[in-house]
Amino acid sequence: MGLFWLNALCLMDFYQKIPYAIKILAILVLLAYYFVVEPSQSSYLPCPIYTLTGLKCGGCGIQRALHHALHLRFGEALRLNYLSIFIFIYLFLLIGLATPNLKNKRLLNLKHLLYTEKALLIVLLVLILFMIFRNLINH
Repeated sequence: MGLFWLNALCLMDFYQKIPYAIKILAILVLLAYYFVVEPSQSSYLPCPIYTLTGLKCGGCGIQRALHHALHLRFGEALRLNYLSIFIFIYLFLLIGLATPNLKNKRLLNLKHLLYTEKALLIVLLVLILFMIFRNLINH
């Protein structure tokens, strides 16, 4: 197994060990920040790939898209990053399925499906393909 996958799986394992209340609090603080801070009035964290290469990565625009999605401007969020809504849903599922004492069999099956090396690989491939296509179309 490559170092990337080992690190990614270790991060997922670490994430699962964080108390659920702390995860929710951290997420709420981040969401409040992205709700309140207007992208045009602040400089969100710059993308290192875009800064170094001038190419938009699969995640470029996701912070600004989150701001617009939180204000229910989904069209603007999609304009900034076509994957944004799907990424938000995926992250929401990951966070929701990290709930302690999950007993529903369907949700447990979904959790076991999303917390795998294969799921990480699929997400990574989609982001890479999206990066390639978004830069081909824009140039």
